[in-house]
Amino acid sequence: LHVRSRRQRQMCIRDRFLKAAIIGAAFTISSVANAGIIFSDNFDPISTANWTVSNARVLGDGITEFYDGNALYFDGSGSRFAHTSGFDLTQGESISFYFRQGKSPSTKYFENTDGLSEAMDFSYSVDGTNYTTIFTFNPSNNNYNGSWQQFSFDINGAMLSSSTSFKWQQRDNSGSSYDHWAIDNVAITSAASAQAPEPTSLAILALGILGFTARRFKK
Repeated sequence: LHVRSRRQRQMCIRDRFLKAAIIGAAFTISSVANAGIIFSDNFDPISTANWTVSNARVLGDGITEFYDGNALYFDGSGSRFAHTSGFDLTQGESISFYFRQGKSPSTKYFENTDGLSEAMDFSYSVDGTNYTTIFTFNPSNNNYNGSWQQFSFDINGAMLSSSTSFKWQQRDNSGSSYDHWAIDNVAITSAASAQAPEPTSLAILALGILGFTARRFKK
């Protein structure tokens, strides 16, 4: 029969608390680091439940003209658009995405977009029907025309609702062989994520928890 001493019992209890503290700290770090991600899609594959799409397809994996794997690529004839389902954005958030449209000289996958009449409008809605333009991607602006660029927009004011959706829509196009554009890596992020501590701060917090626990059972 093995009988543990008082010291051994204390050490056993201490070890259990240290283990629990480590798991708790790791869970806290993981939870805080991932806080605020409401929706994200890199189209590898597309999250079909959250999109309504017209004249677009998932394309790009392995093709150097695309940013990162697949993108949502618009090359169909007729109206070209994509809009998300509605999200609860009442706390104030931000939305970011990568965007590319064709410019002269045209490439294999991105034919030149010919002026403001073929621009892409980025807009929002709080009722899923009426959309308000946030930004227009004017093809004549060489700051973002012809190459992949990341864009980020604050969600505030009238955009704060329990069912805010977003739409990307081209005003017009000349058919499937012309005026191409694409979006990638769409992310809707809550304000909480912007306040998440840096990894160093989280590590200090975890060490503090462990140190306090160890000191408590050192006696």
